[in-house]
Amino acid sequence: MIRTIFAACSLSIACISSVFAQAKAPMKIKGNMAVIEGTVTRSYVKNVKLYKAYEGNYKELATAVLDEKGSYAFAVPDPKEGFYYVSDCMGGGKEISTRIYLKPGTSMILNLKDDNYEMITQSPENIALDKWQQFDTVITKPAYQFWSDRVGYTGVFPVIEAFTPKVAAFKKQLKTKNEKFNNLMDFVVDDDVEAAAMNFLATPRVKHPDSTTVFPAIYATIKQDKKYCDARILQLGDGARRIGMYASYCQRKDKVSYKDFGYGVNLFCNDSIKGAFIVFNLRSFRTFDDLQKTVVEPYSKYLVTDSMKAKVALHQKTLATLATGEKAIEFSFPDINGKNVSMKDLKGKVVLVDVWATWCGPCRGELPHLQKLEDELKDKNVAFISMSTDLEKDKEKWKNMIAEKQMGGIQLFTNGPNNVFSEYYKVNTIPRFLVFDQEGKIVSADAPRPSEPALKDLLLKTLNK
Repeated sequence: MIRTIFAACSLSIACISSVFAQAKAPMKIKGNMAVIEGTVTRSYVKNVKLYKAYEGNYKELATAVLDEKGSYAFAVPDPKEGFYYVSDCMGGGKEISTRIYLKPGTSMILNLKDDNYEMITQSPENIALDKWQQFDTVITKPAYQFWSDRVGYTGVFPVIEAFTPKVAAFKKQLKTKNEKFNNLMDFVVDDDVEAAAMNFLATPRVKHPDSTTVFPAIYATIKQDKKYCDARILQLGDGARRIGMYASYCQRKDKVSYKDFGYGVNLFCNDSIKGAFIVFNLRSFRTFDDLQKTVVEPYSKYLVTDSMKAKVALHQKTLATLATGEKAIEFSFPDINGKNVSMKDLKGKVVLVDVWATWCGPCRGELPHLQKLEDELKDKNVAFISMSTDLEKDKEKWKNMIAEKQMGGIQLFTNGPNNVFSEYYKVNTIPRFLVFDQEGKIVSADAPRPSEPALKDLLLKTLNK
């Protein structure tokens, strides 16, 4: 049975007969093809995807639909040597990608199990890679599969402390006759450990460390002057994410504002890495003006590939409708009494919109500042609009909180984060504040928060135009 293929690049990846996937040894192949076959035992998984690493990201090559026995297989003609990834397509933030190494002639059985995998191969590179990945599971599993066990730092830090001294000696066991692979693995082993340590701090836990916590020694060595001076990290499918995570770690360590984009760019001494960092962070730019001022004008020289340039250009195009002076989108949402309020009802007023939700801690943290600002400008021609993105099931909770906190302004209910306003203005994190002028035009689609004096200054400046 030949499977339908779904290719996302110029390669013709065949999802070959699952008969091979039932074998107990990798199939023997001739020529420049590489073959991956296996079974999946993870619940609810219906498809398996094959990715390659491209500029620090996962680039999808093909999708295989599991047969009735849970088997799959891929045949890759003349693969470019390097890391590839087989993913279980589970989704919901729980997708697990297994890293493999392909070159022409590689053949393997890769069985994806509930929380690990089984690899059968004669490939020296994959034997070494598998040996390392099984060895470092003790730190990567709690670091990445946090949804299954959100163990706190008290359970993980001793494990990290005990594990890291063993790494240098273990690396010596991973040498092959392939110097290209050896050079890459020499970097990857160390970076895997650092990435796991950083990811543990960046994901949900039952208990996070505080200022009194004694950290494992590795945390003192992660930050280095001008890190990643070559581009090997971009040969990893999650390389761009690791770059971003490293920048966030350094910002917290140095107490640098997340808004200082130049700090992040200048952490790296390789132009390709700088470009990958810029592209990775594009989603954090919510207005055209901010993107131009913060990224395009000072740092476009670091967009060293056509792919990087194209991604920035696409984001520019996407944000063009959110630029200062563009007309606001029309909306209509019910207030707490069920009366619909629209943008046109507010014409002639400066409008401050607060997108929030009852469950959002940072949103609640801004509430006293918002109430203070509203009181200070109560005699001004400013409309304070609070748009709740709570779902219908939490509507009573929304009403109760308005009463309990004595929230002023115009309170609107949007019935979820996928409302027309949030979609149009690309509200992917909350709280989010937006300012519109008296003519219903955008002043800022990503305004300062009420806790920042800059918001009051912006409102007064808009009033005086």
